[in-house]
Order: sequence, then C-alpha cells, then structure tokens
Amino acid sequence: MTDLLVATNNPGKMREYRALLSALPVRIRFPGELGIQVEVEEPEPTYLGNAMRKARVYAQISGMLTLADDSGLEVDALGGEPGVRSARYVPGTDADRIAALLARLEGVPWERRTARFRCVIVIATPEGVLYTTEGLCEGYIAHAPAGTGGFGYDPVFYLPEFGRTMAELPAEVKNRISHRARAVEAALPILQRLIRPFEDLTVPEIPAETAPLPSPLDHLQRQLNYTFRDRGLLLRALTHPSYIHEHPEAGLDNQRLEFLGDAVLSLTVAEWIYHRYPEFREGEMTRLRAALVSEDALARFATRLGVGSALRLGRGEEERGGRERAANLCDAFEALVGALYLDGGLEPVQALVRTLVPPVAETILAAEADRDPKSRLQEWAQAELGVTPRYRIVAEYGPDHAKTFVAEVLLGDRVAGRGEGPSKQAAEQAAARNAWEAAHADRGSPHLRPEPGL
Repeated sequence: MTDLLVATNNPGKMREYRALLSALPVRIRFPGELGIQVEVEEPEPTYLGNAMRKARVYAQISGMLTLADDSGLEVDALGGEPGVRSARYVPGTDADRIAALLARLEGVPWERRTARFRCVIVIATPEGVLYTTEGLCEGYIAHAPAGTGGFGYDPVFYLPEFGRTMAELPAEVKNRISHRARAVEAALPILQRLIRPFEDLTVPEIPAETAPLPSPLDHLQRQLNYTFRDRGLLLRALTHPSYIHEHPEAGLDNQRLEFLGDAVLSLTVAEWIYHRYPEFREGEMTRLRAALVSEDALARFATRLGVGSALRLGRGEEERGGRERAANLCDAFEALVGALYLDGGLEPVQALVRTLVPPVAETILAAEADRDPKSRLQEWAQAELGVTPRYRIVAEYGPDHAKTFVAEVLLGDRVAGRGEGPSKQAAEQAAARNAWEAAHADRGSPHLRPEPGL
C-alpha cells in the first residue's frame, strides 16, 4: 500500500485528515510518528506560499508523496485578518486567540461580522512536482464561543444554514462542509492518480476545447457557481502569456479577455454601487468603484476564488512565485470576468459581483470613515494636487476656560476650508473636514478661495 505523508502534527488536523482521506487506498502517515522532527517555518504572506514550503521540505526529507496545507480565518471587518497569521494571532492558546478576536470585533454589528475559513493544499511528489487545491467555508463570527468540538476558531465560527458554530457540528457534518473538506475534495482526483504506482501518468496533449478540466478548474467553477459551456474560454482566461511563450501550440493567452473583462467589471461594479448606495454623490461612487476595481481588490477576489491554483504559467513565472503575484491574479480575474460575459452574458458577472464585492466595499467604507479628517485630506491633496495641507489659527474668542479657536487649511496658496473647535487641534480637524467635503461636493472638484492678499 502506498504511503501518504500529511505534513502536520496538529492533533485536530490529524483527526480530520484521517477521516477525509479514509476512502483512499493509502496508509496515512504523519511526521511525528516517523521520527521527523523538522519544524518548517511559515514566513510567507500567503497560504499557498507556506503550504508549498512545507510540502517541498517534507517530501524531500521523507521521499514520500506529501500533502501539506495552510489555513486561516479571514474576517471582513478586520480587512481579512487574522488570515495567514491565524495560528499566531496572539501568543497562547486557542482560547486566547478567540478572546483577542472577539475584543477587536466588540461593537461590530452582526451584518458586518462576515468571515470565512480558507484552506490551501499542496501535494508534492518526491521529484518536486506540485499540485494545489483550495477550499472555502463562509460564515459569521459569533459574539461568544459555543461548542466543544473542533479546534482553533471553530467555537466562534457561526454557520447560519445550520444555526450552530463549527464547534457544535458533529464531526461527520464538519467533514463534509469545512474549508479543509472542500480542499481535500478537490485534491482527491489528483491523489487517486498519483497513488497508482504502476500507472503511466504521462497524459497526451489534448486540444483545450475537448480536454477534461483539471481539478483546480473544476474547483474554480464550483466557487463561481457557474459551469462554462465553452471550456476553452475558461482555460484561456487562466493562461498567462508566459505559458504561451513556452507552449505556443496552446493557442491564445488571457490578455484579450482581460481587456474585455476590465470594461465589463467596471460597468457591473458601477451598477451595483448605484443601486446599493442611493445616497452617494457621483464623486463618492467614483472613488468606491476605483477602490473596488484596483489591483489590490481584484487580487483579493481572485485569491478568494482560488484562481492562483488554476493559473497556467510558464516555468520561469511559476518559479518566481507567479501564482501569488498580485498583478497576475488581477489580470486573470479580469480575464475570468471577460470569459464569464462571453459564455453567459451579464447575469453570471452580476452574480459574481454580488457575492464578492459587498464585504470588501464595507471594509473600504469603514476604513474611510475611521480615518481622521486631516489624514484623509492630506492623502487626497498629495495624490491629486501634489501639495501638503498647511494649517493656521486665524482667530480665537471666548473666556480662557471656554475658548473657541478658528483654523484655516491651505492647499498651496488657497484657503480650502475653515473650522472651529474647543482646541487648536479640534479646529484644524474641523477645517480639514470642511475642506474635504467642499472638494468633493461636485464631481470631486475642489472649491477653493484665494488667500486674502494673494
């Protein structure tokens, strides 16, 4: 019987993997029971990077087919934290980490407590060939722990479809719906091929339009909740130019689809903002759309879908970490939107936007609201006007014990705003707030008056 090394000594993960992989004709082994005492550090900023490190190291040490993962909890109200740092969020126990998480979410309303567990699996052969899959489980962060099953953050991860936390679910239910279960589900076809010791795994080249989809692409379609009628479009959307450079017979890369997807995404996101925020002025809608279609946001959407695992890359781009490069993920996401539009029209694109965009939009708006007016005005003025705001106190009145200060803020040689407050700092903040509101009152154009005497 073939051995499969699962690169963990975490008791909770060991239990889950024994159950999840029980249908395979393999003997599940763990580093500790084999006397492998190596601890692989996880310094990478992505789950995929950490899982790749572990899989490579343990496969080289053991000479065995190896499965490694990295997983974490992503809370939308915290900008995706704790993320890859979930197991190291704060020193101490799982209970300590849960307490720290709940403290940071104190006062956050239920509708903004959306979160997900993410698991990225990497399978490594002793020869260094890597395969990757990914799984997600969506839910909310409960206000208090409940349940004694599972491990990690399970007691505060609430699943509305069950009305329970992950820690309250029977193990057999968790092992059907968890992020790790879904990543393993996508990995099983790969493992089934690799564990057949006498099978020739060399697959002849088949045209993209008729080839069976590799497992990561099946997984991606499940994440999209959409099945492509033209599978060649999906493959092309995930084909980086470096792959075509090395495999010219494969046809077209994703750049034309990227061009189309950029336009379709901009329209669809604009429509979503228009209906979601009827009180927003044009300038506010424009700024939110720009943030939602930025490289950073699109790369986050692509990561959530597992696009990186499905990319077709040239060898050099692969070795340089191309599956995690934000520019590659952004471009592939736009190409994927273009492919969705060509295959199914606007409806699947709109459905994708409704799934991915709301929590990110709320995070962006919350961050905008949390910034103090002076910081917000300075960031905008430096980026848009190339100037740094200057403040001056122009008047003060009232008795010494209840004095009111009047401040003005200047952008270049222009007075951009005036404000009052019980301290100089408060007056400057009021001036900054008024300047910001005036600058964005009409099409984002500043309303400035000349400084007297200029």
